[in-house]
Amino acid sequence: MKVSRLVLALLATPLIAIATASGAVAADRASAASDAADAILSSGQSVTFGGDISVPAGETHQGDLVAFGGNVRVDGTVTQDVVALGGNVVINGTVGRDVASVGGSVSLGPHAMVGRDVALAGGSLDRATGAVVGRNVTYANRDFQWGGAPALAAFNHRGFGGFGWGGVAFGVIIAIGIVLLGLVMLLFFPRQLLATSSTLEQRPMESLGLGCAGVVAGLALMVLFAITIIFIPVSLALATAMTIAWLFGWAAIFVLTGQRMLRTANRAQELVPALLLGGLLVGILANIPFLNFFVLLIGGSLALGAVIYSRFGTRPPSLPLIGSAPPPAAPPAVQPPAAPA
Repeated sequence: MKVSRLVLALLATPLIAIATASGAVAADRASAASDAADAILSSGQSVTFGGDISVPAGETHQGDLVAFGGNVRVDGTVTQDVVALGGNVVINGTVGRDVASVGGSVSLGPHAMVGRDVALAGGSLDRATGAVVGRNVTYANRDFQWGGAPALAAFNHRGFGGFGWGGVAFGVIIAIGIVLLGLVMLLFFPRQLLATSSTLEQRPMESLGLGCAGVVAGLALMVLFAITIIFIPVSLALATAMTIAWLFGWAAIFVLTGQRMLRTANRAQELVPALLLGGLLVGILANIPFLNFFVLLIGGSLALGAVIYSRFGTRPPSLPLIGSAPPPAAPPAVQPPAAPA
């Protein structure tokens, strides 16, 4: 199996499983997750990254439609699932199985027909009169509650050092999200991710120092640019760049941690299992009361610093932070043989 297809399967499985968490029984949820993984690995899927997908009226798409960072519009027929991660879904035709959207809205026109479930996480549903949904409409963002209070509110009341089931749920969601983003990064930038991981392993103290300095400098610059109204877009761009660098560095930490665990167990250090294993361990540590503060503080500084040092994985850790590698030493001069007396 190719790494890219394995990554896509792993991305689709938790997406469907989480999104349909409250609407169906456990058997239905397991079936939806399994079907999504099988669909991505089949030959009928249509997957786009950063682009839109459209099925015109009168046309039939055999298989699934999956969009990462794009929108999906169905005016015709899709025989299986429609999934959008970070995009909107518009259905004016027929979908044979499930419709799922994470971070986007779903619009069902008056002639829309969905064979099974419609699931949303972090978005809204616009359902016209006459739209047909075969089973359930579920909202994942409403499911993670404890004692009637949202998980996020519980997390805010507890803080980093305390314990609460809402905080644990919130931490698990964040960890899963970072692992999914790490899989996307591994799919498109495997060499850069490995170079950043090597920087963490070979330059840990430099990465930690750069990360701490980068956080302080970045926050100061963002505040400075935000005060001067005209430079607010610069402040937002800087915040976006720091967030991307931070997530990229965490993915590198997951890979390095997983590789060391696999090396200790005398197993093959393949990238996808290493990232998943490392993400699992770091996610557990980041949800332990009192320890989580230090894990996030030190790990976040290491993540940002390694990305800065390696310049998003474009420089090997053997090079100094500033400048280039010193030129190789000249070979010693060969002395001519002495003339005979």
